[in-house]
Amino acid sequence: LKGDTILKSSSGLVHYRGGEKTRKYALINIIKTIIDKSSNLNIKTAALHFKGLKRYRSLIVNLLKKRFSLTSVTHYYTLPHNGCRPRKQRRL
Repeated sequence: LKGDTILKSSSGLVHYRGGEKTRKYALINIIKTIIDKSSNLNIKTAALHFKGLKRYRSLIVNLLKKRFSLTSVTHYYTLPHNGCRPRKQRRL
């Protein structure tokens, strides 16, 4: 909560590239690595910070509630303030 990070994980740190980063199995592997690293450090409480995750947010929170007592869950949305022009929508 003070800003001192003990553990962090992302899909890039688990060696996923490109479109694999947003898949459900990538998120499950991220959670497994967090639990493995935290068991070595004997961490019982955690504060979650999300950045850019929308799809499986509740899945992650529910899985980590079983292992840790969560003190806070914050979401950081990366919304542009009239920044770069967005890409054209893909037609299906």
